[in-house]
Formats: sequence, C-alpha cells, structure tokens
Amino acid sequence: MKKAILLVIVFIFMFAFLSPAMAEPPKSVDKAYHGLEKMIKAPMHLVNDPAEEYKAADFKPFGLFGGLLKGISYTAIDLVHGAYEVVVSPFAMME
Repeated sequence: MKKAILLVIVFIFMFAFLSPAMAEPPKSVDKAYHGLEKMIKAPMHLVNDPAEEYKAADFKPFGLFGGLLKGISYTAIDLVHGAYEVVVSPFAMME
C-alpha cells in the first residue's frame, strides 16, 4: 500500500513539473496584449515610485528627486519594452 501511495505521489510530481515544459509558446495575441498592458500601466511609475522613495528617504528632498528619476526611467523602459512587444508580436508564431 505504501508503495502504491509513493508511486501516485511520484507521478503527481512528475506531471506537475512536466506540464509547463509541454505548454504552448505564447501566441502573438497574448504578446501584443502584454505589450499594450505595459504601455498603459507605465505612467503609474510616475506616481508610485516617488511616493515610495519619499517615504523611505531620511532626507525627503533627495527621496523625492530620486523617486522622480526612478519613475521617469521605469516609465520610459516600460513604454519602449511594450512598444517592442507590440511590434514583434506578429512574429511570435514563427518561433
């Protein structure tokens, strides 16, 4: 009985770890949607990052300035990466 339970547990773990390996690659629609989502959510960095840095800083003006730099840079990165994913999404089915 113990061997049967152990065998069932081994098969469960085996199929749990093999299923992501057998999953389909992302489709072009999913990639385009993810890119658009990144581009839409990118400006949230301009609000959230300065607030977080301001709360965490000992000297508040430096925290606000650092948060603004961080927010602007993360916004630019997300916009560029989102645009890249939208442009490259039609080629995702060729991979």
